[in-house]
Amino acid sequence: MNYEEKCIRCNDSTLFEYFHNETSLSLKDKHVFDRSISEAFDNNLFLNELLNVKKRKFKNNENKINLDNFMEDIEIEKIFSKRKSCRVFKNQIIDIGIFSGIFKMGYSMNSDNRITIPSAGGLYPIKLMVIVNNISEIDSGIYEYDPINCSLYPLSKMFAMQDYKKITSSGTLTENAAFSIHFLGDPRLTCYKYQDRGYRFLNIECGHIAQNISLASTYLNVGSICSGGFLDGQFIDFLDSKLGIDYSPYLYLYEMFFGYESEVHSTV
Repeated sequence: MNYEEKCIRCNDSTLFEYFHNETSLSLKDKHVFDRSISEAFDNNLFLNELLNVKKRKFKNNENKINLDNFMEDIEIEKIFSKRKSCRVFKNQIIDIGIFSGIFKMGYSMNSDNRITIPSAGGLYPIKLMVIVNNISEIDSGIYEYDPINCSLYPLSKMFAMQDYKKITSSGTLTENAAFSIHFLGDPRLTCYKYQDRGYRFLNIECGHIAQNISLASTYLNVGSICSGGFLDGQFIDFLDSKLGIDYSPYLYLYEMFFGYESEVHSTV
């Protein structure tokens, strides 16, 4: 099956691949991305809009239905309310039981043979690469996670904290991270079935997984943060060089970092 034959062609590639490549981040063009962020924070109009994001008003305010008034005291609501992004981690080991619980609740197959997130066409094209740094009973290194069996498969013990500089521009988030998750999307079946629109479904599915895992981490009192600072092609190249496995068919789509929150912290 060749998904390329079913997708729109653009400059000798599929439309979704062209878009992905043109919006990818690398160390060479990171300064352009950083400058855009800095310029946004230097713009008073942007800052005013940012401050007003949580103060949105609607014209028909008098007839609003306040759903809070109908809410019952549900235990899970407390977990949703506690969820936040943790930007500074302690240098503290996470117990393997806690670590396992995050994956079991966040992304695995349950007793009814159903996986805990929705997937377009039931294809489950997202591969989770897990970098372990400080988990009890698990050696540091690079692993692949299998949600069907809720298992980690060791790929390499050759990973040092300074290697994060090769795969992400979000360097401050990696400091003291007990582990990280890196999301790879396989477009081959999804884009064969759904054409270029399948690329959207890959990104949506990453969001489903990340939110579940973030909530599971919150429940287990482990801090987490989702990041868009991943270095797209460089992570694929890094895996190829470290593991000797061809990951070129995959698209790097997302990253998350985890650890216990430091007392000196910054959250958003």
